[in-house]
Amino acid sequence: MDGLAIAASLVEIRRVAEGALVRSIHEPEPGTFVLGVFGEGGHSLLVSPRHADIHRTARSFRNPERPSSFVMQLRKHLRGARIRSIRQAGWERVVLVDASRVEAGERHDTLLVAELTGLRGNLLLLDGSRTVVGALRRDPRNPVGGPYTSVSDQRRRDPRTVTPEVLAELLAEDAPTRALARGIDGMGRRTAEDVVAFAAACGDADDPICVREALDLVVACAEAPRPHVVPALGLALFYPPAAADLGAVPAASFGSALDDALASIVRLAPAAGDPAAVVAPARVARDRVLAAIGRAARTERALTQWLAAAASANVFRQHANFLLLHAADLGRGTIAVAGADPETGEPLAFAVAPRLSGMENAQALFRKARKLDRGRPTV
Repeated sequence: MDGLAIAASLVEIRRVAEGALVRSIHEPEPGTFVLGVFGEGGHSLLVSPRHADIHRTARSFRNPERPSSFVMQLRKHLRGARIRSIRQAGWERVVLVDASRVEAGERHDTLLVAELTGLRGNLLLLDGSRTVVGALRRDPRNPVGGPYTSVSDQRRRDPRTVTPEVLAELLAEDAPTRALARGIDGMGRRTAEDVVAFAAACGDADDPICVREALDLVVACAEAPRPHVVPALGLALFYPPAAADLGAVPAASFGSALDDALASIVRLAPAAGDPAAVVAPARVARDRVLAAIGRAARTERALTQWLAAAASANVFRQHANFLLLHAADLGRGTIAVAGADPETGEPLAFAVAPRLSGMENAQALFRKARKLDRGRPTV
């Protein structure tokens, strides 16, 4: 899950968890935790830093006979506590669960920090003074007994407010998918691919106006999810898929879609007596093969997009040569240029990065063309 997907998942989680009591904490698989909460009915929240996942789950899990020491520590501080708020640190893959409990007439505040960053993800337990009292794994940035230090700010652009002018700068520096994944806060490669596809359907994946409209769609779905699941790929989306041929179907909730997707990458043990407790080896193998096919399909789409962009290398050189002729007339702040190609006489019109001068824009286009030429044989 990227930051936008986490935001979409938290929309569903807040409805059932904020104001609820924490009744149980289990670790059905190493590094994957299930919190049972009770507010208006009972619900389960799955938190898996290693798999960058947090969602409301309807699956049943076996409670291990011997809980880990960290689970015991979580139970000591959180069981019986009321969840006051669940929030995300900007668009980062960091979720903060603020809870408090009353013991012997005294209030105790606890903050559970889920850093959902994949292999280096962590789950940290903080006391009321924001001192680290426990962690899933050792982290030099946050040693037990020291103050909590948040993950470093990536200094990327907010997807809600980034302007077409800034998008034009980003798109001028790299292929659209990589430019968005690197430059837009909360956006991972998967979401960036679909934003580019939405923009292409609008008109042009390199047009900052079309990209801005595609971002509006994805951000709106992060704030009000429209979940879909792609069964063949084990893929959960919080927005309607950009490609119509994936066989995606609407899901009852983003949590249920994530349940299906998680089952394809990690085999969580169901509770005894659950019909899912007997899992045919063939089904497990099939799920793993489908997940591998899904990853290969995403790689294929990314490479195809790259080759499509590489075909534009000559166009970039044409634009760069045009800019060289008129560099003295183009100051910073220019967002687009238009004129006639001196060689063919054909009209030219294209966007440029407003923070760069005419000469700097030309040099950036030459670099981009050379990079595409060098990479094409490998891709």
